[in-house]
Amino acid sequence: MERFEVNRKETHGEFPLSEIFRGLEDAEVIQSIFGGRDAATKALNSARVRLDDSAEYMYVDDTDGTIVVSGKYLQSASESLLYLDIIHELVHVRQYREGRELFDSKFSYVDRPTELEAYRVTLDEARRIGMTEKEIEDYLYVEWISKKEHKKLAETLGVNGLRRRRNRQTT
Repeated sequence: MERFEVNRKETHGEFPLSEIFRGLEDAEVIQSIFGGRDAATKALNSARVRLDDSAEYMYVDDTDGTIVVSGKYLQSASESLLYLDIIHELVHVRQYREGRELFDSKFSYVDRPTELEAYRVTLDEARRIGMTEKEIEDYLYVEWISKKEHKKLAETLGVNGLRRRRNRQTT
């Protein structure tokens, strides 16, 4: 995250990834996602970002592998959230390029192998940059899952947030 920068001037349109998210090429996490520096550079150079408010946050379009980002989210989210989210989505870009089914309906969101893999990579990086378990637990919350699913996702990913530790101590 040391060199990571976000171009918040754009709100709509399609761009090379590096025009919106800069400084990713030297990140070890990005190199690990794509299997080395050369492969990461090639992947980053070919990745596209579409700014489109049909997205609530970010996702990978499973028809072409483009990262779709809400222009509103790009403007309002913290740099650290955008950093973690782009890492998560780049795992999905790699999965898409491998021919994997990103939105396999046989699985719920919190059980989907592609999501779990993307979250594991992202959470390792979140810990590396110093996020607490509580902050990571909060990061895992998304509006389209229930509290029960959120708890399951956190437990599956080995997140031990402050709230759960406190609850366990009082029972």
